[in-house]
Amino acid sequence: MFPLTSNGKLDRRALPAPDEDAFARQTYEAPQGVIESAIMSIWMELLGVEKIGRHDGFFILGGHSVLAVRMASRIRTVLGLEMSLRTLFEAPTIAELATRLLEGGNTQNGSYDVLLPIKPQGTRPPLFCVHPAFGLSWGYIGLSTQLHKDQPLYGLQARGFFGNEELPMSLDEMALDYIDQIRRIQPQGPYHLLGYSLGGVIAHTMAAHLERQGERVALLAAMDSNAKYYKLVSKPVEDHEEQQDHELLRLLIGINQDDIPELAKSFWEYAPNINRNMGRLAKPEIPPLFSGDMFIFRATLPQKGATQLVSPADWKPYVLGDIETYDIHCSHDDMDKPEHIAEIGRLLAQKLDGLYNREE
Repeated sequence: MFPLTSNGKLDRRALPAPDEDAFARQTYEAPQGVIESAIMSIWMELLGVEKIGRHDGFFILGGHSVLAVRMASRIRTVLGLEMSLRTLFEAPTIAELATRLLEGGNTQNGSYDVLLPIKPQGTRPPLFCVHPAFGLSWGYIGLSTQLHKDQPLYGLQARGFFGNEELPMSLDEMALDYIDQIRRIQPQGPYHLLGYSLGGVIAHTMAAHLERQGERVALLAAMDSNAKYYKLVSKPVEDHEEQQDHELLRLLIGINQDDIPELAKSFWEYAPNINRNMGRLAKPEIPPLFSGDMFIFRATLPQKGATQLVSPADWKPYVLGDIETYDIHCSHDDMDKPEHIAEIGRLLAQKLDGLYNREE
């Protein structure tokens, strides 16, 4: 359990201080050669850090998905090389990234895989993070620096970014597909699931199906997910194109449309269709029943054009266990911003550590 104040809110001052493993303790070594020096200059520009060593990690220094996309654009402009997001996950330091870039073969397909290995290393049961409506799980990158060093982290991403895939016809179909994906990594429970916005609804559906299959879901967490998601669709999907464009531009902010890096081309081309299909899936239906507990990270600031915050009470008919709510001081759309993801990551780390120690 998290420490709470007398009125039931999270007591952030009572949270334990991070241990030494939470900090990067790396002897400084200057970048070597033209490629490493160029990468260092790009990182200094993007991260606002004055001194970066060749063994420093991009995400440890504060990098996130938006900056990763910008970095791919700068690397192509300055070095004439392409960088995939998956390459950055696998080679997050300047020295490692320079080697991988020089080896070539950095195709972008891996960045859009349905199962995205954000941090595959570790022996604990993985945390699987389900995408929001625009289909990508890149926003969960920031969790990797907050969770235990032995905690694997995977993203689940929508089908359709390769242009030749059939899109799912229902949330059940999508949930069962994602279950097949996570079973490739973890054949048996206990499973740990997290979803943002519509992703939380998908994660809840996955949890219910896993229980029907005889598996245990030890953690079901949602970031500002509404149990009455289908009521949010108040007009035809085609009328949401302006909002969809805003979401795309928000991810690619700072990049000229004529200079989109290879990393983002599939997103720019296929995300609107994927987003519209998500809107079609959000239709009136009764959510399934999950017998475990649920943890909801709730935005405290109303979204522009909305009047109500997510209500945990709406989940009670579909969750037999306890529902814990942790307020994050932001709006719905800002919950995946780096500072809020970091806060959510610290809370998740404590929860996952408790579950792991209990099962040991």
